[in-house]
Amino acid sequence: MAAVNTISKLNIASGGSSDWGTLPASRYGQVGCSNATNDRALFSGGGSTGSGSEGVQYMTITSSGASTGGTYLSANCHYGSSTSNGTGEKAIVCLHSTSYARIDTMTINSLSESTDFGDITPTTRASGTATSDGLGQRGLIAGGENSGYKNEIDYVNISSGGNSNDFGNLTVARAALASTSNA
Repeated sequence: MAAVNTISKLNIASGGSSDWGTLPASRYGQVGCSNATNDRALFSGGGSTGSGSEGVQYMTITSSGASTGGTYLSANCHYGSSTSNGTGEKAIVCLHSTSYARIDTMTINSLSESTDFGDITPTTRASGTATSDGLGQRGLIAGGENSGYKNEIDYVNISSGGNSNDFGNLTVARAALASTSNA
């Protein structure tokens, strides 16, 4: 997979995409989320040569241009997952590795340093996905890969933090999947 530094913008109403901006360095496997109310997008982690990055960049959604470096995750991350509590200011980033699976959290609007939120169970899976109810509460983390594809779905309470809990299973074990909500 090639590492790139371009950010594309999708036009949901009319279809198609266009060049929107750039990242400070070429990356693959980054994760992103937004706060839905204050016009800010975050891009976290990503790799360039096989190892992950701790960097977090941000961008104003209504403006195109270059993203700005802002803060750091607690560990290197690529092929993780992230989401936010939508109406609030809290983002979670799931850091996946063969040796750890933890969740960091940060405030999107002020771009605070990330802090420990909890752990993901099962403890090791990469290339999963995350989404939230957009109402400030529940986030879901699903799928992934570690010695084969995973079918687990876990949930967290984004507002209060803590370890993930079993929510159910995907119909088929999967990795490198995408998710969204109707929030």
